[in-house]
Amino acid sequence: MAFLVLLLLLNFVFNAINAQSTSTIIKPGSFLSPINNSYLLSHSGQFAFGFYRYKNGYSVGIWFENIRQKTIVWTANRDASPFPSDVTLVLTTEGTLIVRPKQGQDVLIADTSSDNVSRLATSASMLDSGNFVLLNSSGGIVWKSFDFPTDTILPGQRLAVTGKLVSSVAESDHGSGKFLILMRSDGNLVQYPVGAVLERGAAYWATNTFNAGYGVSLNLDGNGHLYLLNDTGFNIKSINTNYVNASGKSMYRATIDTDGIFRLYSHSSNRFDDWYTEWSSSNYRCDPLGLCSENSYCVMMDGEPVCQCPPHFDFINEKRKELGCRKNYSLVACDTRNG
Repeated sequence: MAFLVLLLLLNFVFNAINAQSTSTIIKPGSFLSPINNSYLLSHSGQFAFGFYRYKNGYSVGIWFENIRQKTIVWTANRDASPFPSDVTLVLTTEGTLIVRPKQGQDVLIADTSSDNVSRLATSASMLDSGNFVLLNSSGGIVWKSFDFPTDTILPGQRLAVTGKLVSSVAESDHGSGKFLILMRSDGNLVQYPVGAVLERGAAYWATNTFNAGYGVSLNLDGNGHLYLLNDTGFNIKSINTNYVNASGKSMYRATIDTDGIFRLYSHSSNRFDDWYTEWSSSNYRCDPLGLCSENSYCVMMDGEPVCQCPPHFDFINEKRKELGCRKNYSLVACDTRNG
């Protein structure tokens, strides 16, 4: 019994030390590093901002910290190479948030440098909303991650006119992927393959609110309601039409996933639970145009989208079938001789 009490006491001390070693704010002169003091926690501990392991190094981002699945919701410079372990993240006296390597050039994360002192960041903080902010000397927000989303929006965050979310390459690769969702200036929220926004017929899902006018934004509230507001603050469309303010969940996020489908997820207060899909833009996972690349097509097998090649074509890469197919001229020649 005494041994058990000792273990519980040691665990309490360890957790207390760990909590003390994780800051809640960055000021000029303080820093984060991948190895020591690697992230900031929000006040409740729900969100973290800082370095996370990525590929063969580290990236800077925001994630859900107090659940088993440390879900990434924002990444700075998402298409850049991972950082090595000897870098530091610092807020300079000039109001810039940078990653500083031991050798080479600084990498900019956020910039508030200005001749106007009221616009100059003097501290940075991770809020319980999941919004990482830079603050001036009066505590006013002068920069926020909510203005620069990657593939996800959180409750209280909005996707304004011309704003977009871009899918990740893969679950383990947070670089820009193949699909996006765009808040168009005509009021229509539309999903496209990346690079095909201007192509006629390229959209594969939309809210059909193209007559709503300029100023429409996509919003998610704390009860899991996904909706469009016009510039007067009027709700013009509930996107998850079966929304019921009774799911009993405590966390929500809306993400355009790697497969090109926009989904609303919820999570209970039990940290060991999984994310639950409340709504999705399509229930047919072959809908996203461009899911399978050149000379290939999508079919559903056992509930999963699978890319296939037509006759006389082979996969460019058998391990990455989404890259598409190319013609196998030896098969074509063989069929010609046999014909």
